[in-house]
Amino acid sequence: MKSFKLVASWIFVIISVIGLLIGFYIMGLPFVMALLIGPILVSVFSTDSPFTPEYVPYLIFFGGYALEIGWFALLSFALKNIVLSFKKDEQDSQT
Repeated sequence: MKSFKLVASWIFVIISVIGLLIGFYIMGLPFVMALLIGPILVSVFSTDSPFTPEYVPYLIFFGGYALEIGWFALLSFALKNIVLSFKKDEQDSQT
């Protein structure tokens, strides 16, 4: 039971960290800033077309930050799950 939960957490953490490292290696420090201001820039660029509906920039802005917040929440829950599983294994091995 525990092994599937731990494996799923490890996979998510590994994919996330590798993605961040690749992005940081390719772009450097601007990659970190792009994570923070990316939704703002995309929503501003979406207003260039005169036929864009008024709600599209707001949708892109809030949707982009919702995806980032959700991704960081999943990453923190996965890390927390890994730490708790190792603490539980450590306690089980001592008894």
